[in-house]
Amino acid sequence: PPAASAGALPDARSFVAQRAEKLLALGDVAGAASLARLVPTRGDDATLGRVLLDAAWFTGDEAEACGLAFEQIARFDDAYRQKSLIYCQAGRGEKERAQLGLRMMREQAADEDAGFAKLMALLLGESRVALDSLKQATPLHVVMTRAARQQVPADAAAGATPAVLAMIAGGTNASVDIRLGAAERAEAAGAIATAALAQAYDAVAVRPDDLARAIDIAGQIGRAHV
Repeated sequence: PPAASAGALPDARSFVAQRAEKLLALGDVAGAASLARLVPTRGDDATLGRVLLDAAWFTGDEAEACGLAFEQIARFDDAYRQKSLIYCQAGRGEKERAQLGLRMMREQAADEDAGFAKLMALLLGESRVALDSLKQATPLHVVMTRAARQQVPADAAAGATPAVLAMIAGGTNASVDIRLGAAERAEAAGAIATAALAQAYDAVAVRPDDLARAIDIAGQIGRAHV
């Protein structure tokens, strides 16, 4: 039979990688990670590695995520793994290495990610930076907003995947409107259970004046239909 082309994936692993990636995109993080771990040669596959990395960020297991980032960077030196590595270096107190990594990424101009740059600046001590936008947010971005004690910008949820929506909904560093909107969309996509959506609603504190106003409006509507 003809030899496989260099870098080509065996059919079985390619199928599993595509399936795991799809599950992750749909918000089934646990299912995606479990499927990826079934492949003995997962360490040789960039897609399976990314699934496991994002699953670790999603669950908040920074030790696992950083271990994967350091392990994968030598084999899959892409922008996302570079950013994960830089964040992990900063978290370990290796600020000079993190700053060097940032400079190298800027020089390469391979990935324009203003949100990541601002979050790293904040984590490295730049207090005057304002995080006003976070388009195309990833699990890493959400983790970084928490570490930097920043509120999630409104546009972070606009084009987010179900997994990222679930992270935003389950966090405490976004406005009530953003969290509820994210929870509703995550539940509709199957990324969180309906019970979790109900808990999100229950967790919203209603001010007395807002409740009184809602009751008054309901009364007016009722009288209008009499």
